Amino acid sequence: VMGSRQVLGHCERLEGFRHRMEKAPGFSIVDIIENGDDEICSYERTKHLLDDHQDISAMFLLAGGVYGACRAIMQLPEPERPLTIAFDSVPSTVEMMRKGIVKAILYQHPTRQGRMAISIAFEYLVNGRMPDKKNYIMKNEIRLLENL
Repeated sequence: VMGSRQVLGHCERLEGFRHRMEKAPGFSIVDIIENGDDEICSYERTKHLLDDHQDISAMFLLAGGVYGACRAIMQLPEPERPLTIAFDSVPSTVEMMRKGIVKAILYQHPTRQGRMAISIAFEYLVNGRMPDKKNYIMKNEIRLLENL
């Protein structure tokens, strides 16, 4: 479940996921849905996806709309719920982790990313200072219920 193919970060997450999962025996992607990072759209499209593909055993929620997708997952009987991984520990995603729906969160330090981007832009626009690097790579973390 992704936000939009028009967002570079979402596409890169999807490509990274595909690249890694190509090596997993017996794994296949049954469908990729877009939700526009909208909770209602995410709920409706995820519910439709789960109805159409009752054999789904795992879900990767790689953008916004996690709460909506999880609400659709919660409608399934507990033994039939897919293992679910999401991005960013926003309050609604943490809530879904505490309910046992999301098993892991990929955390990418959004506050640090935002501050760094604004700082680099400020230095360039106000002081004429070019960034030190072309890319600034931030460390990602895997959050489980035990290390929230």
